[in-house]
Amino acid sequence: MRLFFARIAVALLGLPTLGWAAYPIENTPPEVLCQEAFKKSEFRQLDEAYSLYLANTVQPGKSEKSVECVESIQVMPIADTSWKDVDLKTQAWMQVNPNSALARIVRAKALTDYAQLLDGQNAEWKVVDAYLAKALALLEEGQSQSRKDPNWHVRKLVIARVQGWPSGLTVDLISDAAANASTSFSPYAEAVHTLGAEDPWGSPELVEWTARLALSRTQSTWGSGMYARIYAEAAVWFYSLRINPFGRGAADWKTLGKGFADLAKLYPRNAAGNFPVEYSIDLHAHFACLAKDRRLMRSLLAQIGNNVNRAQWFLGPGPNWAQGGDYDRCKAWADKGEGTS
Repeated sequence: MRLFFARIAVALLGLPTLGWAAYPIENTPPEVLCQEAFKKSEFRQLDEAYSLYLANTVQPGKSEKSVECVESIQVMPIADTSWKDVDLKTQAWMQVNPNSALARIVRAKALTDYAQLLDGQNAEWKVVDAYLAKALALLEEGQSQSRKDPNWHVRKLVIARVQGWPSGLTVDLISDAAANASTSFSPYAEAVHTLGAEDPWGSPELVEWTARLALSRTQSTWGSGMYARIYAEAAVWFYSLRINPFGRGAADWKTLGKGFADLAKLYPRNAAGNFPVEYSIDLHAHFACLAKDRRLMRSLLAQIGNNVNRAQWFLGPGPNWAQGGDYDRCKAWADKGEGTS
């Protein structure tokens, strides 16, 4: 057990360590530690590790260790047989440590994942909904322990999306997450996914509301970076944002452009010359094109060079997806000096 805790400590500090069973693993990321512990049913150690991750406040430019931990625990069942194993293991965890907040969250995730699997198999809705109800009840039981945990808020938002909660209730969940886990990006990301599930071609005014709410909670540490991250995520789920984010979407380019610039500083290129996933220079350039900011777009295109990520230029389903969407049009506009600014 002491070996496990030593590994957690050095992982938090980013120092090299020895792996499980003395296999040499340097700078083991938290998702590996959590996955190993879950596979071996080392639940008490996993709870202790998770509490350490949660104790470290999310800092701009750093990974969210608690989120990486939960997402790495592979509870997504791909068949009824694998669900039985997951069902038994998560129940065993709760028996070993009935007060484990993490056990409730992971089991709620497992129940929700299985409900979505059944829904995809066209199971009766009452069967699907029964699993979702169990998941929600587990989360509600752990509310006093988990209100500050971003994973708790994420799981509630997923249930809201699958059950089709009205947008008013979703807004309440977003407000709660912003009040209690404001520095974590993951609840905001799930929020815009849930909002976009209602109608991806709809008018995303609530995206702007969510982005402004997050900005008000994080500006002192993130600058406008959280605003930009939310719009980058929302563009995946709201196709209208890819076409006219500054019209129906009501996004503010001054804030959004500053947000992308803040992200570029928080998440600079790595040794290989690539940006982390938190910042997309292609998406930055695409939004600059849509905002008709030709000068900035030219600068960004010069940095991109031939390393174009065309997936970040799509306009939604259809032929534009395969053709790279707006990239060719935007590049031609920038090269010819057509348009405003």
